[in-house]
Amino acid sequence: MNLDLIHDGVLATYRLGMGPVTANASMPPPSPEGSNNWVISGERTETGRPILANDPHRAMTAPSLRYVVHLKCPEFDVIGAGEPALPGISIGHNGSVAFGLTIWNADQEDLYVYELNPEDAQLYRYRDTWVRMERRVENVGIAGDEGAEVELLFTKHGPVIHVDTERRTAFGVRAAWLEPGMAPYLSSLGNLYSRDANDVRKVLNRWGAPGVNHVYADVDGSIGWSPRALVPIRPNWDGLLPVPGDGRYEWDGFQVASDLPQIVDPPKGWVASANQMNLPPKEDWDPVPVSYEWYAPYRMHRIDEVLSCNDAFTVETAARLQNDYLSVPARTICGLLPDEPFASEEAEVGRELLRNWNHEILADSSAALLFETWFRSELRDWLLEDAISGLVDPSKMAEALRAVKPKEHVIGDASTDMLLFDRLAGSRDRLDQVFEQTLGVAVARLRRCFGDDIGAWAWGRASVSRLDHMASGHFETAPSWVTVGPKPKSGSSETVGLAAPSPINGIEVTGASFRIVVDVGSWDNSLVINSPGQDGDPRSEHYSDLYETWLSDEYFPLIYSSDALGQYVTRTISIRSSSIRSVARQRQGVR
Repeated sequence: MNLDLIHDGVLATYRLGMGPVTANASMPPPSPEGSNNWVISGERTETGRPILANDPHRAMTAPSLRYVVHLKCPEFDVIGAGEPALPGISIGHNGSVAFGLTIWNADQEDLYVYELNPEDAQLYRYRDTWVRMERRVENVGIAGDEGAEVELLFTKHGPVIHVDTERRTAFGVRAAWLEPGMAPYLSSLGNLYSRDANDVRKVLNRWGAPGVNHVYADVDGSIGWSPRALVPIRPNWDGLLPVPGDGRYEWDGFQVASDLPQIVDPPKGWVASANQMNLPPKEDWDPVPVSYEWYAPYRMHRIDEVLSCNDAFTVETAARLQNDYLSVPARTICGLLPDEPFASEEAEVGRELLRNWNHEILADSSAALLFETWFRSELRDWLLEDAISGLVDPSKMAEALRAVKPKEHVIGDASTDMLLFDRLAGSRDRLDQVFEQTLGVAVARLRRCFGDDIGAWAWGRASVSRLDHMASGHFETAPSWVTVGPKPKSGSSETVGLAAPSPINGIEVTGASFRIVVDVGSWDNSLVINSPGQDGDPRSEHYSDLYETWLSDEYFPLIYSSDALGQYVTRTISIRSSSIRSVARQRQGVR
């Protein structure tokens, strides 16, 4: 089931528990990726040691996106997780410092629009002349075929992504992460050797891509936040819109790391990030342009209130916060529902259900299903219509709504919805009228989709975890290992325990498959989870053996010390140099 599409009829690829229905889209839309992290000083923990927590929000896939690994050699001894294609361990600890990251939305790209020569589409205007694009031809291998030749075009700014010969226009991208030395996460290698917080800060000053909120803590108790990215200097524009590629809009180098904000040992005893706008107030730094677009702030609001009211944090309470499903938008909106009953029977059913709810988006919650449905469809529709009603001819309202209404639910939609809601909240009578009208429609729609038994309604019937192997589309009859799940999933795009379901079929497309909580200095007390499992081979018992643990919001110990590790070893694989030489000789046909 799809919460947005229910408004237009029951349209989805399938709906769990409700039987097959018709499809209206061929693929799920992209979903932005975010993360949570925080670091707490020993002054606010039960043990007096810092605690660092991190849960990146990425695409939910099988096999797991990340791999938990312990690398030990004479030069370093580091444990944590990285992505197999990227260097180093980006989240974890090395026995001296712990480190984690979330995306920091620094604007590192610009889209350029080029005027093309009428006689030659590979000439573009730059200043007072025509400049020829650089052309490369590469062969892309295709299994069972000779391959295909692909033409690649480049301007002074970077790759050309589209050419419109009819309009004599081309589009190209300049990106900071295409600059030399900007391989994503490359600077993570420096954390392998860092001995204290000061070393971490020096390493991060070389960080270029992607833009990241780094948090860290060392065994001496120092904690900090250093957002880092290669941020372009735009002397005469803000980067929000495409600009002509004729030389009038050129980057003037990059901001130096020392010009970017950072926090070291904050007086309040903690620092956190959740992809929200977190540039400090002007009085706390000398501002430089970084970005104008950020994620919705509601996860951070919840993290802030939990961290601010606890002076005895433990590893376990940090883990619970990573799996916190309270929705700040739900609490705000439901708190404004009237005390008096609605006249409409359907609206009153909804009012009673939401007023007696704890605002947690749990898989077995009927109120969560109602709120998410109402908030993302009926209430959103009304808010958008109200916002533009004074700007649009009434006869063209339907057309205008189609133009401005988000076509799919993605992370961050709630930010706009809540801004629109604030316009309404000041008028009590108008608020009650809108609530009654829209809530009644939402209840009636859920009755049609899920039946009259409200006790059988559940958010987990609209939000599910189902992990499909990357090869799943290549089987006529898919083997059982191709899919892990489906299972009902708690959480939404606005909860700290994030779970962003696809609007096409309700399957979670973005979430926290990897979570880590580090007890800095007492490393064996740390916790971790990595769904669905550690092994990428579907035949392995460890391919999906962590899935149920992850689904239950549980963890396993991240053992670090050699003494403790010996108690948990179940298998040891030794790779000896003589064996490697033997294998190499066999491959060369030498006996």
